[in-house]
Amino acid sequence: MSSLTMVSPYLIRIIRPNPRFKPFPTLPSQPRLAQIEIVSAEEPRALDAARLLIREHFAAHSEAHGPAERDAVIAALPHPYTPPRGGLWVAFDDGVAAGSAALHELDATTAEVKRMYVDPRHRGKGIARVLLRHVLAEAHGMNYRALRLGTLTTMHAARSLYASEGFVSIPAYRSIEFGDTAFYELALGDGSSAS
Repeated sequence: MSSLTMVSPYLIRIIRPNPRFKPFPTLPSQPRLAQIEIVSAEEPRALDAARLLIREHFAAHSEAHGPAERDAVIAALPHPYTPPRGGLWVAFDDGVAAGSAALHELDATTAEVKRMYVDPRHRGKGIARVLLRHVLAEAHGMNYRALRLGTLTTMHAARSLYASEGFVSIPAYRSIEFGDTAFYELALGDGSSAS
């Protein structure tokens, strides 16, 4: 007769009791899952964090913007990413600002994902996907029918993320902001949200 015992993360089958059995050493514990919280930049702590993250984003990826232009964009935040047709959000990873994303209206039926950035120290944790899905839900709730974005062609992980979420490559729809850019679009449906 056998019994099964679950010892996370291992499954151990005990076939019969053995008087010479010595307990296993302590098994490694599963890594603790991070607590990801998405906070609107309408809250002061998120706005301050968004400014820092977007400054990092510019520093890491933009040679096209001079210091004065960068400072002007950052000082104007959360504009132009404001409700009711847009937004700016920060992902906090166990209370630490880890990434940002924004939604900007292009026209009555189309919005654009902007300022999508995850601090390199927080990459590989799924934060970009959480942020993107939050923006998708917000865009759908605002009755947009399509969502567009541009990303550097060298950002392979970002491009894979967008493709995995259903975005398809499209021709350029705006001027290039940072460098060699790939453009994407996602159809969101008929634009009606459930109430």
